[in-house]
Amino acid sequence: MQVGRNVVLINKSKEKFIINETKTNMKTMYLFVSVIFILIIGCSSQMEEKAKTKLGKTDELASSFAKDAEETEGDMAPPPPPIVKKANEFKEVQKKDVRKIIKTADASIEVEKFKEMKPEITKVIQKWQAYISKENEVNNNYKISNTLEIRVPGENFEKLLDELVSLGKKVDYKKIDANDVTEEYYDIQARMESNKKLEQSYFELLKKAYSMGDILQIQEKLGQIREEIEAKEGRLKHIDDRANYSTVSLFYYELLDYKYIPQKNPGFFERLAKALHSGWTGLVTILIGIFYLWPLWLVLGIGFYFFRRYLKRTKKK
Repeated sequence: MQVGRNVVLINKSKEKFIINETKTNMKTMYLFVSVIFILIIGCSSQMEEKAKTKLGKTDELASSFAKDAEETEGDMAPPPPPIVKKANEFKEVQKKDVRKIIKTADASIEVEKFKEMKPEITKVIQKWQAYISKENEVNNNYKISNTLEIRVPGENFEKLLDELVSLGKKVDYKKIDANDVTEEYYDIQARMESNKKLEQSYFELLKKAYSMGDILQIQEKLGQIREEIEAKEGRLKHIDDRANYSTVSLFYYELLDYKYIPQKNPGFFERLAKALHSGWTGLVTILIGIFYLWPLWLVLGIGFYFFRRYLKRTKKK
């Protein structure tokens, strides 16, 4: 009996040991799974933080470029400091080299022989490498005149003007205007260079953009900057053209001996013929107008027909 009890106790002890070992293994497994889950969550958070940090840097870069663009766009706002310094240095160097001055002149002269004057003017124009851009000739009973707009290289402006004026027997007036646009020219040039650098920065930013919204926003900004650059380039070309080639407006004329030419009054038969012609033309016009109203005559005719039938039936009754 004692042996049997011992066997039972031993079996129970084994069962308890097995149960305890099983519980220990389950706890270890739960602990291992929990650690792995925590590690996975931590890695995901780090990746998300890195992505947010990277995106935040991109947004900050875009905001920085957008802020620079707004400063460059404003007329009163200066470009970014580094660019302004280089642009100003470049502007000062250029100002010392070439000045941009737009010269224009207006002159009026009286000549003795109008027909002989045009070949003389043409010789002077060819001599000073100029050309005629506009011409307007007017002729009436007391004066024949011509207005020429001449474009001439800036260095030949005064020489051409003096020689043209000397061709007339009388100078009515001579006016010269010189407009110095040097500061405007190099200011536009500096702003254009700033816009080109800003455009290049946006191109670099476009390569790093991730979302479609950022790409579209950058492309829209690039379009605006390109429009500003092209507008400034057009303005610079216009100033170059006006500064390199000055404009001279020359009005020359010849006074004619005024001759009174009385109006010829028509005779009786001429007036009668004209009256017959006018009357016939009026009659034809009236007939054609009547035919234009044929729908109205058709409606009136049908209405008159039915009205007569109605009257006849009334009389019979």
